[in-house]
Amino acid sequence: MLENTSVLYIEDDRLSREIVERLVRKSTRIGHLHVMDMTEDYLDRVKALRPRPQVILLDIHMHPYSGIDVLRQLHAEPEFAHARIVALTASVTDRDLQVLREHGFDAAIAKPVRITTFPQLLQRIIDGENIWTVV
Repeated sequence: MLENTSVLYIEDDRLSREIVERLVRKSTRIGHLHVMDMTEDYLDRVKALRPRPQVILLDIHMHPYSGIDVLRQLHAEPEFAHARIVALTASVTDRDLQVLREHGFDAAIAKPVRITTFPQLLQRIIDGENIWTVV
């Protein structure tokens, strides 16, 4: 059930955070949406979230940590072992997607997100599907 699902979005761009947050809140019934900026203390803030996110959406080109850095750090934490980690990125060449798969992302969605398809893609990811879309 979506009402019991917890999703986290980490993004360093304020406008991107606002767009995804509005889209998810208006177009889905996800019960818990956490949206946060990338900061040096992000991991402590993520660990403090309740309920724990089952799906984590990560921008790839962030500072001070990249989405790949965040993925590695989350994979090292037992409490996030079952979270599905999704890259939200404008870097969607075949090679970019291959690198994301090799690093262990469960899915990737191209930015800018499409209002017409993003909610359905997110639902499919929550349902356990590995989505690798660039459209």
